[in-house]
Amino acid sequence: MQEARKNLEKRLAERERIEQALRDTRRLLVQSETDQVKCKAHQSELSGRVDALRKNQQSLAKTLEHEAQLLEQLLARLEKQAGLKEQAEQAQKQAEEALQAQRKELCGAGSAAQAGPG
Repeated sequence: MQEARKNLEKRLAERERIEQALRDTRRLLVQSETDQVKCKAHQSELSGRVDALRKNQQSLAKTLEHEAQLLEQLLARLEKQAGLKEQAEQAQKQAEEALQAQRKELCGAGSAAQAGPG
């Protein structure tokens, strides 16, 4: 009878050890699944960030391209305006010279008229 009791205690101890090992394994499995879910969530977040950064980069590249084209257009307009300014300054200079010539002519004609039949 004592031997049967020892065998029973031995089996109960073995059963307790196995159940504890099973509980530990289940706990590790749950922890592993939890970690996996966290990793997937983190991976998804990072993937979303990468997508957002790519879209942002594409948007910035388009904006930069547009701004470069605009700058080119503005530089062309500036060059054209500089040419027009030069033409206007030359036309003004010619007009002032013509005006001075007419004034001299008028003054010369006026002086001759004043000297008159003298």
